[in-house]
Amino acid sequence: FTSFFSRNPIITFFVYQSMRASATLVAILLITIPLTLSTWTPWWADCGNSTSSFTTTDIHLDALPTRNSKDGIYICGTINDVETVEDFKMLVKLGGVTVFKTTVQLDEKQVFPGDQYCYNYTYLIPAITPSGSYNVTFTLEDDQSNEMGCSKMGFSI
Repeated sequence: FTSFFSRNPIITFFVYQSMRASATLVAILLITIPLTLSTWTPWWADCGNSTSSFTTTDIHLDALPTRNSKDGIYICGTINDVETVEDFKMLVKLGGVTVFKTTVQLDEKQVFPGDQYCYNYTYLIPAITPSGSYNVTFTLEDDQSNEMGCSKMGFSI
């Protein structure tokens, strides 16, 4: 019975094609699964000065920004002084023109030198968003509305 299948060229061809298709599917999954689970890191920089209480160490997004998609921005940094975090201001510019700005209240929290502090923002990019290069500035503030630190990032749509 086994020798019939191994000597029949038509059956051998179909078995080979089935194995080849399975191997291709496994290769595609091995490539795409990590891509869907990973985050996207935009161009970013710390824009605070030498006396800032917050120094940016990382900015990443859930995914590459695209129209009509919900996404999350995560900003982390090191605390350089004892502070009580209150809120952050976000300013979005397209070609140097302000297209959006907001202030986001955070849960008030006291932080200490050496602490790692992270905050995030969830947003939706509307389907009518114009193409171009966007610059986003985040200003972290204390409970007295004093600037603790500044972070900026850029991306294109």
